[in-house]
Order: sequence, then C-alpha cells, then structure tokens
Amino acid sequence: MAASIPPELIEAIVEHIPNVASLKSCSLVSPTFRVPCQKRLHPSLHLEFVGPDSQRYRRTSEAVSRRFEESPHLAAFITHLILEIVSPWNGPDDQSAFARHVFARLGHVKKTSIFGGRLGGAMWSSLPPDLDSAVLEWLAHRGSTEPLQELVLANICLPEAAVPVIFSSAASLVLHNCTLEHMPASQQQATVKSAPQVRAQARALRRFEAHSSWRVVELLCRQEHHWHVSALRSLALRLGIMNDNTSLGMFADLCASSADTLTSLKLWIPIIDPRQRELLLQRFTAALPHVRAVSVILEALRSPDELDSSLWVLRRVMSPALLPCLTQITYIVYLRLETRILPMNTNLHSTARAFETFKADWLTSYDEFVTDHPSLTSFVWEAKFYALTLGDVRDDDARRHEFERFCGETQRVMPKAHGKGLLVFRLGD
Repeated sequence: MAASIPPELIEAIVEHIPNVASLKSCSLVSPTFRVPCQKRLHPSLHLEFVGPDSQRYRRTSEAVSRRFEESPHLAAFITHLILEIVSPWNGPDDQSAFARHVFARLGHVKKTSIFGGRLGGAMWSSLPPDLDSAVLEWLAHRGSTEPLQELVLANICLPEAAVPVIFSSAASLVLHNCTLEHMPASQQQATVKSAPQVRAQARALRRFEAHSSWRVVELLCRQEHHWHVSALRSLALRLGIMNDNTSLGMFADLCASSADTLTSLKLWIPIIDPRQRELLLQRFTAALPHVRAVSVILEALRSPDELDSSLWVLRRVMSPALLPCLTQITYIVYLRLETRILPMNTNLHSTARAFETFKADWLTSYDEFVTDHPSLTSFVWEAKFYALTLGDVRDDDARRHEFERFCGETQRVMPKAHGKGLLVFRLGD
C-alpha cells in the first residue's frame, strides 16, 4: 500500500515528523519511507580536528568512515559540513587519509563552516600538512566544479596562500573574527607550494560579509585579487569602531571593484570623526548604479549625537549622485526591552540604565535626504530587541508593547511616510 503513495506525499508526511526518535521509527516502517527519513536525519556532518591524542576524535573518525563504507548513499544527504579545529596538532598520526576518504564522497554539500576552538582563534597551521592540503584540495575542487552556496569562517587564522582558494570556493563568503596567520618565510613558501592553484575559470564571489576580519579584507582589496569581487552583488560589512583610516579605504575599494554588479549593501556603521569623514568623501567616489537596497544596523546607541555621526555616511556618502537607483532603506534598530528579571547581583545591573531607549525623532534630520532622493520608494524600520539580563529575554507581551510604542512614535515623526512612498515596520527576531 505504501508503495502506491506518490513521492511528493511521502516527503510532505516526513516533513511534519516532529523529532529524531519518530524519524528513526518511521524509517523502519517500509523502504518507501527510509530514504526521505534518512535525508532529514543526516543533513549535516560535524568533524572535529583535535589532534591524534584525542580518543574521541579517533572513535568519531572511525565511526563516520565505517558508516560511509556500509551506507555510501548517506553522504549524498549531507548538505552542511562543519569543520572544527579545537586544539593544536602534536603528533605524526594526522588522519588525512580519513579526511580525503570523507571529502571524496561529499559532493552535495551546500554550506561549509570552518571555525576555530571554542576558547579562541585557531591557527590553520595547527593542522598537519596532509590534512591541510586535503581540506584545501576539496575547496579548490568545489570552486572549479560546483561552488558552495556559502562558506563561513570564524575565529581562525589563515595562511595567505590559502585565501585565494577560499575566495573562489563559494558563491557566498562570511568571515567572523578571522585574520592572517604570521608564518616564517620557509613555512609560508611550503604552504604556497602545497596549496592548490586556483583555476582561471573559477567563479567570482556573489556575496561577501565580514566582521572584524580586516586583514583578510585587505588582502581581498589588493589588485591581484580584485577579480574575486568583480561580480559581487551583496556586500555586508561591520565597519566597527574606527581606530584608523584603513577600514574606510577598504570599504570604498570593495564598492568600487564591484560597482558594475553590486545591488545591495548592509552596514554596521560606527562613529566617524571629522578627519575620517573627509577621507571617506575623497575615497568613496565610484557610483553604484545598480544598488537598490541599503540596510543600516544601529546598535547600542547612547545619544542622538552618536546616531548623527553614524548616519552621516548615509546622508553624505550615499547620495543620489552615487546611488541613483536606490529604492529601499532599512534601518535595523536595536531596542532595549524592559524586563522584570534583571538579576540584582550582576555587574550588568549597574549599566542597565546607561542606554537610552531609541527614539524615532533622532532621525528627523534625515527626512530631507529621504524626501529628496528621486528613486527612493520604501523606508523600512526593523526593530530588534536586547535586554541586559542573564535570564530569558523573550517576553512576547513586552516585545509587542515596545514595538507598538516605537511604531507610533515613528509615525508621529514621519506622518506622511516621507511624502511619496511606503513606511514599513517589521518586527525582527
């Protein structure tokens, strides 16, 4: 009877199975249900590289290898690969043969995450050379055949020789707290020789996002690497607190390199002093004719003065002359959520009142920019919430009340939705 059920209906039934135990039971009902259930049971693979002295790693590697030998079709279900470098490698047993065996079967992975140890950044060189090259060869192969949809790197130090392979391995690249590894010249040369060469037909990035990874971004801005961002459509940068002028220059360079294809910008904008403002005006001169959406994230604002400094970038740099086709601006605003569970014995308590609740009329001075832009039609406020508390901050009633108050206040400031378009309010997670 089950064999006569259309596959689409089987998939729909499996999608509504709530937990792992039920999925395992359902997979044993009949061969018809086995494969759909296995797809949901095995969507990801997490490999920890923790050195040859770890018995846990040995057991895990042997179990995964044996599992793929017994059921090779399971590898086709894995769409998310997670590689974690937990500790330095100290020993001859590098397990690279296992890694190559596993990577050779992972042809359907869409997203890969590589991150350092839980207690801080990890050195790529802490991997043994054979395992290092196994990972890079797999990334290079994906870049030249079917690039990953997304590659996420977090808390890891990368050798410069590996960066071109990483740039060309995915359509979307996200960096969190990554930097370049300081390596002796001899070791750097050995890494260059062992790293796979990027093929000429490798595809350029479509989306790039970076958080506190400016040394890697600086490498991307070099002339020989410009082609990696020549087809960029989406750029998301956390500019951070500006201690020098380098970051502003790199932001301008990335925009200029992808000016012909860039369609959206997402920026975490810091406070910028007058000297940096002048530099940005000098550097940010390339028009972005295809950019239609700009998102600005506002976090932990203490006063209207800080907001004015941050959004100066939007008003002066992203003018109609440079963004002639801009249709939507989104302000992602973090609102403080008042809760009743703030611990009295925590250091957070003394600073809980330091942050003013965001006020919509802080943006009144930008109404002229919004009104004068010829193509702008949508002005979106997206409210997110934070609370200085160690308890559960998800209070739906409090969130709704604060959101309604925020919307009402904003509508009073901009009662006609800046006279020509739609004023949208969106409640974020």
